[in-house]
Amino acid sequence: MPKADCWAVRDIRRAILLGIVAWAGVVSLGCLTGTRAISPRSFDVFAGFSFVGSGPYQPGASATGGISEALPKHGTAEQPLPDRPQVGIQYIFHHRLPVDNEKLALVDLPARLRAADIAITKSPKSAKDLMYLFIGGPAFKISIKEGHHAGIIYNLLNPDLVKGSNPEWAKDDYILLWLN
Repeated sequence: MPKADCWAVRDIRRAILLGIVAWAGVVSLGCLTGTRAISPRSFDVFAGFSFVGSGPYQPGASATGGISEALPKHGTAEQPLPDRPQVGIQYIFHHRLPVDNEKLALVDLPARLRAADIAITKSPKSAKDLMYLFIGGPAFKISIKEGHHAGIIYNLLNPDLVKGSNPEWAKDDYILLWLN
């Protein structure tokens, strides 16, 4: 084989090897960044609340056309928080009275999210953006993002708290859910 052809074959081999190494690097970097854990800072947003339970999110139709309203069974007893949130798990919190859901949705939670370096992608901007219920405070939903993870914080009226005679708790469940 002529010398020039040997160099060409050697250059092709190097190019192929370099391509394989580059591809492996990109794939491994993608795997590392794609599976990065969610920071526990999203739990800090609920300082002053009581964590009362968690369970897998069951996607499905809701009465309002939004997020499924099916929550796992939970009580009012405070439980220890997990080390960090996980995708697809609903984390349920309660708040002692008094609580102002309007202020919580428009001022307090957005400020806490910003302090935790969690981006707000959609949130109510004024009282007109909230849904006022016959019982309990206004309902809200705040869409959030941390890195590649998207989630929501929202509240739902808790039927057990509404019909119960426990005057110390707000009638809402406050839920943190990371969707991806």
